[in-house]
Amino acid sequence: MVIKPLQMNRLKNQINIKIKPPLNAVGQLTGYNKPQFHSKIFQIPVNLTDGAFEMEDPCPQKRLFLKLSIGSQNYFGSVRHLTLTNLSNLRDLGGYQSNYGIVKWGYLYRSDALSDLNSLETQFLKTLQINTVIDLRSAPEIRRNPDVSVGEENHEEIDPKAFIAAQASKIPNPKNYDERRVRELEKISQSPGGEKKLIQMQNQMIIQMHDMVASKSSQEAYGRFLQMVVTASGPVLFHCQGGKDRTGWGTALILGLLGVDKDVIMRDYLLTKKYNQHRNAKRLATYRKYTNNELVLKYLCSLQLANSSYLDSALDTLINISGSFEKYAEDKLNFTSNDLKKLRKKYLI
Repeated sequence: MVIKPLQMNRLKNQINIKIKPPLNAVGQLTGYNKPQFHSKIFQIPVNLTDGAFEMEDPCPQKRLFLKLSIGSQNYFGSVRHLTLTNLSNLRDLGGYQSNYGIVKWGYLYRSDALSDLNSLETQFLKTLQINTVIDLRSAPEIRRNPDVSVGEENHEEIDPKAFIAAQASKIPNPKNYDERRVRELEKISQSPGGEKKLIQMQNQMIIQMHDMVASKSSQEAYGRFLQMVVTASGPVLFHCQGGKDRTGWGTALILGLLGVDKDVIMRDYLLTKKYNQHRNAKRLATYRKYTNNELVLKYLCSLQLANSSYLDSALDTLINISGSFEKYAEDKLNFTSNDLKKLRKKYLI
């Protein structure tokens, strides 16, 4: 069966769907609670206008996957961002068009840390039937804020040794951590050459992303990461603290090896800016309690935001080292051509 992408949005108990190219047509819409086509919830006729259709949400509290059939054409899709109070950045990587197919929905999830989930959120994540959780944080981060189990069979901790990324998303501990951090930065700004140093420090994430591609320790970590993704027997969720850079590079590797274009990979990376906006604004408001030094605040903001220059740094480094995702994975991550075939067979339709 040939599947084309379907765009789906859920808002205020309404579901909106769109397909491209837009067309006026009558079709059949089938809803499933799992990404496989054998858990049907409903089936209704639909009349598309300019490729769009709106309906009342029949199960607003559940994960929903939709298949639209128009003649011999089939479209499939779901919601990318899964909104939970204590998990800002949980996203499904499904639906992205690659050069070899479409990324399957419901099998690859990226997120921020699973440390603050309440019982309802934990139960919801269990319904996703996640088989493998990969925690990309450092050991101290994990000790301070360990993951809540979401029913996974395999839980792996893989540290790519990304110190700046760990600092960027660090949760205050002890309570006066933010204040002490601001005071230290103020001292730097007031020292000889301090303003220049703070400006230079705003490029730390660019350097960090370069190192995540080039350093041996990071290559070993992401090699293990890819092996876990390719051998998992069910859906995979991977995360760091904020789900931005360490998770962002893991996502870029997977999507790049699946054949997704660079501009799509970048758009996915920048979605973190949107979904972590409330979280970042809260942190900035805390920093403003302790300082009005704009250089200090600008530096702290630079660590929290998903900036295109950060991922560009990683992508440019990969190209300079190996020329392509495939060659880089084989040469530096010990990810063979056979592994690549398994990855594409497993996660593309």
